[in-house]
Amino acid sequence: MEREKKMKQIVLVAETGSDINPVLAAEYNIKIVPMHVSFDHETMEDGAFPVEKIVDYYEETGKLPKTSGRTPGDFETAFDRIHAEYRSEERRVGKDCRSRWSPYH
Repeated sequence: MEREKKMKQIVLVAETGSDINPVLAAEYNIKIVPMHVSFDHETMEDGAFPVEKIVDYYEETGKLPKTSGRTPGDFETAFDRIHAEYRSEERRVGKDCRSRWSPYH
């Protein structure tokens, strides 16, 4: 019980490339941020299109789409949403960590 209470005080953030399923994400309070998926000149967020689009793209072009991580600005937006959702002091994510944090470390 104490562990569950502590886990609800922590907010973890991961990209969709981590393949964390929705049940596990909900259980451990993990916020999933979608990666970018590029189909030549069109870039979309992972999960914003049906999986069949990848197959169709491959059949049409002979290429697989490319993926890329989120930008620091994308994470800043995600952290702002988290801060808005968890305003109370005991569940607050340290806003000052954003200036020191990089997804590339």
